[in-house]
Amino acid sequence: MTSKTLPWRDAVLFGFRLVARRPAAAACWALLFTVESLAVRGSKLAFAQGVAAGGSVGRLAVATGIFAAVVDLLAFAIVGAAVMRAVIRPGDRGAAWPRFGGDEPRLLLLAAPVQVIGILVTGILIGLAIGFLGLGPRSFGALGMTGTMVMLAILGARLALAAPLTIARRRLTVRESVALTRGRHLQLAGILVTVMVIAGLISVFSQFARDVVANLLQANRPPGLLGSPSLSEALEAAFPLGQLPLRLMSGVTNALATAIQVAPLAHACRELAGDPVDRIAAEP
Repeated sequence: MTSKTLPWRDAVLFGFRLVARRPAAAACWALLFTVESLAVRGSKLAFAQGVAAGGSVGRLAVATGIFAAVVDLLAFAIVGAAVMRAVIRPGDRGAAWPRFGGDEPRLLLLAAPVQVIGILVTGILIGLAIGFLGLGPRSFGALGMTGTMVMLAILGARLALAAPLTIARRRLTVRESVALTRGRHLQLAGILVTVMVIAGLISVFSQFARDVVANLLQANRPPGLLGSPSLSEALEAAFPLGQLPLRLMSGVTNALATAIQVAPLAHACRELAGDPVDRIAAEP
C-alpha cells in the first residue's frame, strides 16, 4: 500500500467524469436498466394475472419480490462491474461495456449479502416508524432506504474497496480492503454518504420530471387492468407505448446513479493502492 492521499472532490465527481468520457457505454448501461425495469413490470403483470386466476396472494407476492430483487441485483452487478473496470483499466476500451463473465459473479457474491442486510434493516426501520411515529409505509419507505444505506456506508466503509479490488485482482478480495482503508474510514464514509446524497437528489428530480412527462403524455393506466381476463388488454396496460419514454428516463437515472456511487470506489482503489492495481489491471 502507498501513502497516497485521497482527494475528496476528485473521488466524488469521478462518476460524472466517467459518464462524460464514455457516453456510448453509459447509454448501454441505461438501456440495460430500462430492460430491467420492463422485466420487473412483467413480474407485476404475472402477479396480477395470478391473483385474478385465484392464486395465493402471499406466495405470488413473495415470488414477485424475489424475482424483482434478483433482477435488480443482476443489473447492478453487470453495470457496476462495467463502471469499475472502466476506472481500473482505463486503457481497455472494451472494459466499460456490459458483459457477464468472471467479474460479475464475484461482484454478485459481494453485493448479495449487503442487499439482504439492507432489506432487513429497512423493514425494521419502516416497522418502527409505523409503530412509534404513526407514519405510513409509503411516506417512510424512501427515507428508510436512504437512512439504511447511509448507515451501512458509515459502518462498512472499511469494506468499501472490496468490490473494486475484486475487479482489479480478478478474485474475491475482502481482507485487503480492510488493510487498505486503515486510517481512512471517516474519509471513505464521507465520500460514500456524499455520493449517495447526490444520487438520491438526482433520483428525486428525475421522478418529478417523469411525473411531468407522464401527465403530458397521459401515460398513466389504471392498475386494475393488469388483472384483466383479456391478455392483450393486460399487456397493453403493463407495457403501454406512452410509458416507454418514462422507462428510458428511469434507465438513464439508474445508470447515472450507479456510476456516481460506484466510480468513486474504483477511483479510491487506484489512488490508494497505486502501482499494484495498475500492474494487475494491465495483465491480459
